[in-house]
Amino acid sequence: MKNFNSNVRKLQGAFLIITMLGTLAIILSESRPLISTLLIVVIITIAFISMLCLQQLSNGKKDGKKSGLQKGKNNEFTK
Repeated sequence: MKNFNSNVRKLQGAFLIITMLGTLAIILSESRPLISTLLIVVIITIAFISMLCLQQLSNGKKDGKKSGLQKGKNNEFTK
């Protein structure tokens, strides 16, 4: 359960970073095209790493590993 939650938090953080860097790249596109291009490369790299992490989470669920929420542990709706 801890591993699942930490992976979800990492993915949420990666999405936030992608969003902020994308906004910055758009703002800087007119005045600093080289910096904007480098930001886009960083965004693509972060997105690729996030997709690999999502694939690992998906493979973990296919292998029959269930998270604590799926098992009914610590679920506020089952109480």
